[in-house]
Formats: sequence, C-alpha cells, structure tokens
Amino acid sequence: MSATNSIQLWKNAKAGNRQALESLLQNHQDQIFRFCHAQLLNEALAIEATQETAIRIIKGLNGFQGRAKISTWILGIAHNVCHEIRRKNKRWQQHNALQLDAVLDTDESAADKLFHQIEIGNLKQAISRLPKRQNTVVILRFFEDMSLKEIATTLDISVGTVKASLHQGLGNLKADFHLKDANP
Repeated sequence: MSATNSIQLWKNAKAGNRQALESLLQNHQDQIFRFCHAQLLNEALAIEATQETAIRIIKGLNGFQGRAKISTWILGIAHNVCHEIRRKNKRWQQHNALQLDAVLDTDESAADKLFHQIEIGNLKQAISRLPKRQNTVVILRFFEDMSLKEIATTLDISVGTVKASLHQGLGNLKADFHLKDANP
C-alpha cells in the first residue's frame, strides 16, 4: 500500500469513515504482526500486541500529525505496546528464541534472500541475543525495510543513535557468526 493511500485512509477514518478505518488496519495488520512477533518471539503475545496496537491506533487517530509515514507512526505504537507487554509479562522470556519463525513469511524481499543464504536458525537465534535496541533497529531496517530516519522517528531516538545501534548490532551478528565458524 502506498503512503498516499494510507494517508487518505487515515484522513477518511479520522473524519469518521468506518470502512476507511477497517481498510487502514487491514492494510497494516501483517506488518504490525511481523514486527510484534519479531519483538516478542511468541505468536500468542504477538497476536495480543497486534490487537492492542489496533485499539491504540483507533483511539489515537488524532495523534498522527502527518509529518512521517503512517507506517512509522503505527510501528511506533507497536513498539511501545511490545515494550509494555515485555515489561508486564515476563513469560515471553521463557520461550525458545528460535520461535522467530514466520517473521518473513510474506513476499520475497532483500532480507529474505539474504536470510536464505545464511543458516536461518542461527541467524534468528543471533538476532534474538542482541541487546534490545540493536535487535529492534536490525528488525526494522532489514525485516521492515525502514529508512534510518523512519526508525529514528519510530523509536523516538536520533538518527545517529540508530546508525550506532545498527552498526553495533551488525558487528555483533558478524562476530557471532565468525565465532561459530571458528568453533565448529
């Protein structure tokens, strides 16, 4: 869905058009679920987070200012919801990090092609072990194809912090894979 179409749906939904609101939510539902699943590593919690995100989108239609892409605003809400769920519900930590399946089960993207060339299980496990900010930035950059500026807006941090977190996260992943290769 194009950003222009999303903005028009948002304007119509904000004006009270229920069908536009439903379309807006449906158009972003898969993206929200993928992001939440990557953050929470648990399908049930991801579904819960997706539903809560939808509720907050509905309640906060007037909160979107139109200065960024609507997907950036939506993923910012999803990020906050996931953070709250992790904080309130410690059970997500008990689930196997390898349950990151289906994060990229949609169209073939550049990230899909890259991940198919690397051992999937090891990559998912390595991403899940990254510090939280690095994990989130890597997921948004490579799973959601967001720009650095969009990530900064979504996470309410500076572009420089995004760059540093991405650089550190990729460095940690590289080191993790280098160590695995060196120790068969």
